[in-house]
Amino acid sequence: PMSDGGRAAADGAEPPGRAHAQGPESGVSSGPAIKPWSLCFADAEAEAAFVRSRKAFMRRNVSVYFAGLVALAAMYTAFSVLSGWEMFLDSTEKEGLVMVRSLIMGGGGVLSVFYALAARSASFMESCGMSHDMLVACAMFSLIFVLLVQHPWNISRLCGIDDPNRVIDGGVEQDIRLVMILDVCLAAPPLMMRLRWRYMVWLGAACFLLYVGLTFALGTASSVGRWTTNVLYLFGVCSMSLVGRRNIERYERGSFVQVVQERTMRAEAEHQLSAITNRDAAVRPQQKGEPEQASSGQSAASLPLSTSTGEVFNISDALSPEDMGRQLEGIVDLGLQEHWLVRTEDLQLIPDGIVGVGGFGFVVRAKLLGAEVVLKAPLAMGSLHAKRLPSLASELRVLRRLRHP
Repeated sequence: PMSDGGRAAADGAEPPGRAHAQGPESGVSSGPAIKPWSLCFADAEAEAAFVRSRKAFMRRNVSVYFAGLVALAAMYTAFSVLSGWEMFLDSTEKEGLVMVRSLIMGGGGVLSVFYALAARSASFMESCGMSHDMLVACAMFSLIFVLLVQHPWNISRLCGIDDPNRVIDGGVEQDIRLVMILDVCLAAPPLMMRLRWRYMVWLGAACFLLYVGLTFALGTASSVGRWTTNVLYLFGVCSMSLVGRRNIERYERGSFVQVVQERTMRAEAEHQLSAITNRDAAVRPQQKGEPEQASSGQSAASLPLSTSTGEVFNISDALSPEDMGRQLEGIVDLGLQEHWLVRTEDLQLIPDGIVGVGGFGFVVRAKLLGAEVVLKAPLAMGSLHAKRLPSLASELRVLRRLRHP
């Protein structure tokens, strides 16, 4: 239920070089086409709906993720200080090397705090045009860069020491420890943050090339054979993480398409059932002694007004603006509790999709998380007068009983 390209894919006309989203359990091809390399939906509207569906999860967990990074950086720094910076041997250069390494690690902590605050600021994310996936990828690349630069061997070479072996202790063990930390950095984003495949590819490639490039530029304490083993180990972990994340994302996209299709089919089935029920009630002869059937308008108007939830919709134009605002907030809370209030970020208007215009408002086509719906809105949304709020609340009382995707 997406665009023309998505419908063509769902009807079986498979574009060349395209895969299709599959349901989590059925292997039947269905839904919009998926680009084979980036795993993005070919339909831009379907891709935007999928990204919006992930926004709540990313917003909840990204701050916790960055807070964990800050805590790990603080623990690592504290361990180095308490151990007396034992990775450096006693020499005339030790004090300068410790100072440089402290500044680099402090810079990494400041970057982690910056990314944590940026993730909490919706205005900053929108002004920069960044998604939470991109923010996590940038943060992990910054962390990996700091880890590589603060390595004792690399710091010694950057400070102009030709033979770092005379100022550092256990250079080979430091290399092995660095590779293990890099493996953790590459495995954490797909496991904890469900980082999307395309960003995992960029992050893995950047980490691998940066590690190899710094080794060729600054050298290493390990022998050629041991360094080759470290490179192969890093490449293997990176490749397995990418393959696993790719499979998981294909499953997530297939599940998303299945949910959208089931919502659409449910709404269509309930609409058909309602039409059949109204038709049967209209043609069925009235039995003797049976009370007259109220019309749909009368039934809607006779909805209970004195129940605990019905009283929320009793808005009078005699109320003060403060009381009216509190009652509107009660309607919003009830809508969120009963799951009939649609969030604006999940709704996307279709250009030139106006269906009709009436005295109260207009009806326009839209998409709710990728499912095609119709949207009714008042003509003067920006200047809704207080005297019209009671009629709006009455209409919300009726629409609350309707079914939608």
